[in-house]
Amino acid sequence: MATPNNLTPTNCSWWPISALESDAARPVEAPAAPEAASPAHWPKESLVLYHWTQSFSSQKVRLVIAEKGLACEERDVSLPQSEHKEPWFMRLNLGEEVPVIIHRDNIISDYDQIIDYVERTFTGDPQLSPQGQLGRVQ
Repeated sequence: MATPNNLTPTNCSWWPISALESDAARPVEAPAAPEAASPAHWPKESLVLYHWTQSFSSQKVRLVIAEKGLACEERDVSLPQSEHKEPWFMRLNLGEEVPVIIHRDNIISDYDQIIDYVERTFTGDPQLSPQGQLGRVQ
C-alpha cells in the first residue's frame, strides 16, 4: 500500500535532502535547512520505492520486490500532477522518471539497475534472474 511522502530521506551521504513536501510550501527567499529524520522513522535497511502505479517500469520493480518477499515503503509520485518535476523528486532523479529506490546510502533511478540491485543485494530464493544475467548493467 502506498504511503504519503511524509518522511525525509537523509541517509544519502553524498547530498542533503530537505523535507519532501515542505519544499513546495517554503517561500523561495527563505533558506531551507535540511531536516534530519529520526533513526526510528528511517531505518538504514529500509527500502523506499518512489513510483507511479500506472508506470510499467514501476510495476516491474514492484513485482520483483513482491516476488522476493521484501518489505518496502511505497510512495506514489503522481505523473498526471507532475510530482516528478517537483524539486524534492528531482533531488532523487534529475531524469524526472519513476521508479526510484532508496536503500542504505544508495539512490537508484533506472528500473533495470533497480532490479539488478535487488537481485544482487537480497540473495537467496527466489532467484529471479539467471546467473549469467546478474550485473549486465554496470
